[in-house]
Amino acid sequence: MKIILFGAGGFLRDNENNIKKLPNTEIVGIVDNNKSVIGTKCLGHIVTDLENVKIKFDYVVITSIYAVEIEKQLINSGYDKHIIKRFREYEALANKYNQIKFVKNEDFCDKKAILAITPIIEYNGACMALLYVLEQLKKVYNYRVSLISPKYKDGIIEYVTNKEIEVIVYPNVEFDSKNAWLDNFDYYIVNTLLMRKCLEFINPKRTIWWLHESESSYVIEQRLWGNLDNKLEKCVHTFCVSKTEKKVFQKYVSSVEAEVLEYGLPDAFDSCLYNNKTQDKKTVFAVIGFIAKIKGQDILLKAIHKLPPNYLSNCEFWIIGDNDDKAFYDDIKSNIYYENIKLLGGKSHSELEVLYKKIDVVVSTSRQDSLPIVVTEGFMHRKICIISDVIGTTEYVEDGVHALFFKSEDDSELAEKICYALDHKDEMKKVAENGRKIYEKYFSIEQVGKKFNSIFMEMNI
Repeated sequence: MKIILFGAGGFLRDNENNIKKLPNTEIVGIVDNNKSVIGTKCLGHIVTDLENVKIKFDYVVITSIYAVEIEKQLINSGYDKHIIKRFREYEALANKYNQIKFVKNEDFCDKKAILAITPIIEYNGACMALLYVLEQLKKVYNYRVSLISPKYKDGIIEYVTNKEIEVIVYPNVEFDSKNAWLDNFDYYIVNTLLMRKCLEFINPKRTIWWLHESESSYVIEQRLWGNLDNKLEKCVHTFCVSKTEKKVFQKYVSSVEAEVLEYGLPDAFDSCLYNNKTQDKKTVFAVIGFIAKIKGQDILLKAIHKLPPNYLSNCEFWIIGDNDDKAFYDDIKSNIYYENIKLLGGKSHSELEVLYKKIDVVVSTSRQDSLPIVVTEGFMHRKICIISDVIGTTEYVEDGVHALFFKSEDDSELAEKICYALDHKDEMKKVAENGRKIYEKYFSIEQVGKKFNSIFMEMNI
């Protein structure tokens, strides 16, 4: 298929590797409205404006978050709507025949079956929260559980199938309304805002739609697809992972009522290790999560630069996570001036569990986050947590009692809280113990699995 890309900015740069991997695809031109990039070279093509497109093509693929406006521009210029594709939509179409199935155990018998749909299978918060629930529903409530996604990252499939969860990788799942295998399940979990298009062709009365996003995701999705209320089934069982998430959801989707349904984590706390920590080592502070502006790793770096030398010398700072924003990652990397700041990259679940044994303080610098799973993991592992005051976790905890808060974006206050934690170690031990109680009260996998099972039972299949 011959395609023209519309958009030569940041969206295209962030997706350049995925664009190069598109099968049966030839890029024959690149278009942009920005006069400053017209005439420059991009992916081997000279960028032009829409009026100067002369070559034949099969699809115009929008590589910009301003897709709604661009689609209108194309239609007003005489382009048929059916040849206009968002990048996510074209990527799914190009890869539609690349379905893969991974099964550890095919003995499913006559169990009730759950199909969970998630945008990518990887070690991120939303996916891990879903996997924990699926494992609990299988082990305790004897469901057959299957997971389907358009994409997966290397290194996670074995982790999932070892839990006897069937995995299907199907790039076109989000856009294929005629797939007969969808009827082979009793219940569905549609995980995250990104997968909402699946709600158009599965039974909403048998579906839990579980949302984890921060507001920026809603803004981007609305720019890509238009009003989020359009085509949403009103009877789908909709749940947000926190009150913060619910407020954002209802702001953008007023026609669907949502309730709160937190995630749960299996208990991996090692009490022997906790009670036998050495006191003479450096204190390890860790920010864990994708390296992207919304996660705020730059705020930590600015705070570190404001620490007095005697505090700085007694600490290590770990930045753990995959690169999700190349320009931001490069900026972070260029601002690491001290050898005790470690950029450790992304980690698997088992690798992260090993690192938690060495971490003393979990820091969440997120500019937005509905309910960061890493903070809950910190509570579970009985770690001190220093958190931005805008994240959803603040609904469950009290400043100075269960965690230390700092004002979002205020790197000076974050530096003060780092110093406070170092100066008040006995008090911080009590704070960490109180954080553990928050995990036990709200976020154990046993309670959350029970809630999911109860919701399915109320569906009266």
